[in-house]
Amino acid sequence: MDSLLITIGNDELLGLQALARFEGADGAASHGADGSHAADVEQVQKLARLAMRDGLEGRLRMVDLAWAPTAEAVDQALLASTPAGPRAQAAPVAQASGPGASPATGASANASGAPATPVARFRAIGKNERVKRNAGMVVVFALLVVLIGGYGAGWKWTGFQANDQLWDWLHLLLLPAAFALLPVWLRYSEHMSRTRKVVLACAVAAFWVFVAVGYLVPLNWTGFEGQMLWNWLTLIALPVTLVTLRAWPTTGREVRKTHITVFTVLGIAWLVTLIGGYLGSWHWTGYPGNTLWDWLGLLLLPIVFPTILLPAFLRWTSGGATQRAKEAAAKEAAQAAQLPDTQPAAAQPPAAQPADTQPAAAQAVAARQARA
Repeated sequence: MDSLLITIGNDELLGLQALARFEGADGAASHGADGSHAADVEQVQKLARLAMRDGLEGRLRMVDLAWAPTAEAVDQALLASTPAGPRAQAAPVAQASGPGASPATGASANASGAPATPVARFRAIGKNERVKRNAGMVVVFALLVVLIGGYGAGWKWTGFQANDQLWDWLHLLLLPAAFALLPVWLRYSEHMSRTRKVVLACAVAAFWVFVAVGYLVPLNWTGFEGQMLWNWLTLIALPVTLVTLRAWPTTGREVRKTHITVFTVLGIAWLVTLIGGYLGSWHWTGYPGNTLWDWLGLLLLPIVFPTILLPAFLRWTSGGATQRAKEAAAKEAAQAAQLPDTQPAAAQPPAAQPADTQPAAAQAVAARQARA
């Protein structure tokens, strides 16, 4: 299934229009100024997609599936879940409501009434905010002790004295930070407030001003002096590009003209530095001395191979088996969801309606379930 058309009711449409107005689309209703209706419709459509995705993410989290679920993850979840009859399904409820029951009693059993597995208990610990807060405090305290010992007390086993510049710490922390923060920004930036976006933009601008000061003053402890454009490409451009290319398909965002324009400008600027670096002897680029092999190591292995060459090679070798497996898994999941004994009482089909109104009503029910 490549696409799905869902008809929503007037209440849902009014809710989307109201949300669009709160998000900054003035005149989200169709009575705006001339030419504003198309933009408002686009904003409402975008909010509808985001609301449905948030609802689907919430429902998937209930069955321990992350967004967007792969066919392999769905198969593993289906194998892990054992169908149970009404008696087994009611067992956790009976235990939790019995004499002497506690919240831990219900939490120690899964949906089939069996004791929770070690993996399930480990996941429950990982979701405990108190445990995560205490673990974070322990890590911060240990890091402070190691920093003081490494730089102040001369603990040679830490290796900190040989890496005493900001450039060394950027090499250590920037890649993990990019993997942690960029996917969140790409997926949820549309939900962030304008103030938060401005603060983040100012922080990025302040960092580059600090870099310029590190070169001009210079500040020796930063380690920026002597670093060429090639070094900055390996430090920042490579991890940012790699994480963006891998995370973008899971965000559900569309490639807009603004994105194309930015990428085009960056590509042209890179080509200009190539020409100047190799033909114009721009030594600040750091390109002279780097051969085609070095560029292959910078671009081919981490960017081109996993994002372009490897998917094409897998499709060619498997003959489209991955796509067929996804379609088969989706079909099996849809058939399992339609079984009468696995449907909750609230999700039973509504009473029979006239033939001319039943499709629209069914579509409205599907929209409400997806939004929930």
